[in-house]
Amino acid sequence: MIIDLGSFAFGSSLQNGTGTPSWGTAVGQSRPEYKITREGADRLIMGMVYCSVPTKYVKMPVGKGGKVLSGTETDAFKLAAVFHKVYVNNVKIDYPFVLILDKEESESHPGRLSIRYSDKIIYQDGEGFYGNATFIKKVHEAFGMNEEACWFAYDIDVKKQDTLLISIAVVNPNEKETYLNSEVRKKKWQQIIPDLDIEQLGVQTGTGAVYNLDCSEYINLLKNKHNLVLTGAPGTGKTWLSKAIASKMGAVTQFVQFHPSYDYTDFVEGLRPTPPDEDGSNASTGVSFERLDGIFKKFCKEALLSLRDEETKNTPYVFIIDEINRGELSKIFGELFFAIDPGYRGTIGRISTQYQTLITDPGDVFKNGFYVPSNVYILGTMNDIDRSVESMDFAIRRRFAWREVTAEQSADNMKLSPELKAKMKKVNDAILDCELTSAYHIGAAYFKGFEGPDYEPLWENHIKGLVEEYFRGNPDGPNYVEKIHKALVE
Repeated sequence: MIIDLGSFAFGSSLQNGTGTPSWGTAVGQSRPEYKITREGADRLIMGMVYCSVPTKYVKMPVGKGGKVLSGTETDAFKLAAVFHKVYVNNVKIDYPFVLILDKEESESHPGRLSIRYSDKIIYQDGEGFYGNATFIKKVHEAFGMNEEACWFAYDIDVKKQDTLLISIAVVNPNEKETYLNSEVRKKKWQQIIPDLDIEQLGVQTGTGAVYNLDCSEYINLLKNKHNLVLTGAPGTGKTWLSKAIASKMGAVTQFVQFHPSYDYTDFVEGLRPTPPDEDGSNASTGVSFERLDGIFKKFCKEALLSLRDEETKNTPYVFIIDEINRGELSKIFGELFFAIDPGYRGTIGRISTQYQTLITDPGDVFKNGFYVPSNVYILGTMNDIDRSVESMDFAIRRRFAWREVTAEQSADNMKLSPELKAKMKKVNDAILDCELTSAYHIGAAYFKGFEGPDYEPLWENHIKGLVEEYFRGNPDGPNYVEKIHKALVE
């Protein structure tokens, strides 16, 4: 269902007007001939019925004053739903999203229904608590946006009644945008929707995200090997290139970033503490634990179920691991080194995981052992000069194909102007003259969107810190840093 632009938006302000999101889209009128007037609203509402929860468990700001009311305090809430399967631009978000269908009580549109998706909506019963504000934070993490990012949603749809699809466009992943008024903003955003470039991170159009990039070489390599790592210098756009590859494949995507604290329990499965019963009846017995699937195992379950469905069996599932070398891979993958091997996809690679005997659900698709389905592809990214690169053992290296993304390729991918390309080349030539290799080149992401002729702010705010880190402890470091500085600004 196409929603009103600006009704589900972040990081924008207006010089004339408040620009506060309405957090709702009307789907009916008081006159019977109008009925449900938006395409796709019927699917969305049927999905809400399928995933419905008692309205007494939800709260949402109501009216101009924004007073937070629960379903027991107003009869305006006609339907509430919690979606546990949510994808934003085909990227799985591991957190539920809550929708409310309410009835307007205005004189102009008595009886009109609206679907509400406010970031202030919360759901809480005896078993769980979900807030849409936390969901929004998860979206920021998944798409590499900070809290000030400017982005908006323009479509909300449902697949198979229980899966919520949200389509967004990222205007600026780093900072807020200011517009003269809402009409100016609307016109600019309307231009963004049909013709997004790769730096906008993708936008759902029915067949996947739109990326102006030929990914066929990477796709063929990934399909042949099943596992691929994109390597390259800083700023070469490896992360958004990985998303472009997945999008061009029409894949369902899961994004995760490894870090030193990431482990097997996060990735595969592990024991997690369970809270006391609501009435506190088991509080005296101490903390209990239950086995829970990790993010990769849950992803593989979805992929396997898709593989068994005639309608979706040809859909690829791409698991993107950003900064793959920053985690301790032996600890994270465990016995999966065998299962992820390209030659052992499917039941031939079935293994018993560490907590296999604790799986009691007879309907669990992996009750008799875990394996990676044939439609699952692993796509990692890695910075060549990261200090943790050398810790990657040969067991993991052998199971992946490796492809470098050079600074020159990133300039073409990001469509740098001839002037910026020339400036970037001058800087990277200076880096080579300072006894460093091409692994220390600076990619196009540092130059994208910059407009000269004064390059001093680019140096001070973005490049200087990186270059100084390159030469930390080198007695000739200050001279090298100044040489690269001059190559940029002169």
